[in-house]
Amino acid sequence: MVRNDVVTFRPGHEAEYCFTQGRWSGPMLFLGGMAAIDDEGHILHKGDLAAQMRAIYRDIARLLARDGLTLEDIVRETIFATDMAAWRETLPLRHEIFGSMIPPPGSIVGVVELADPGMLVEIEVVARQRSVRRRLQRFVAGLRPGAAWSQPYGPVSGRL
Repeated sequence: MVRNDVVTFRPGHEAEYCFTQGRWSGPMLFLGGMAAIDDEGHILHKGDLAAQMRAIYRDIARLLARDGLTLEDIVRETIFATDMAAWRETLPLRHEIFGSMIPPPGSIVGVVELADPGMLVEIEVVARQRSVRRRLQRFVAGLRPGAAWSQPYGPVSGRL
């Protein structure tokens, strides 16, 4: 299936900052920088980089789930952090979120500031929609006795 459609998440915030949260191009979903904000655009967890990351990954998982994707479908990730020392302290959180999955390739970039002074971290990802055949194979594998299988929305469920 060839797709070229826009993905919105918080329309008011997106309109204010003149961007869309994501865009499909064929089987690839490109999500722009995700920040820890509420539906009105207010920054969440000011001063707590780990809590902001957890909120961002929760939102990324929610957006991916709309189209049947999980964190396992992420093929590229870029993290922008205003405090690299604080980011290093979040490594246990990343291990918790990604669990036994192979984490996506990516970059961690130290920046002076982000769009709002309260933002400590911003994450953008690219995800790839699996073929129907591969998703069916994964589903069937999960039905086999003794097969390692995560919850319906992928390994992230229950950790965020």
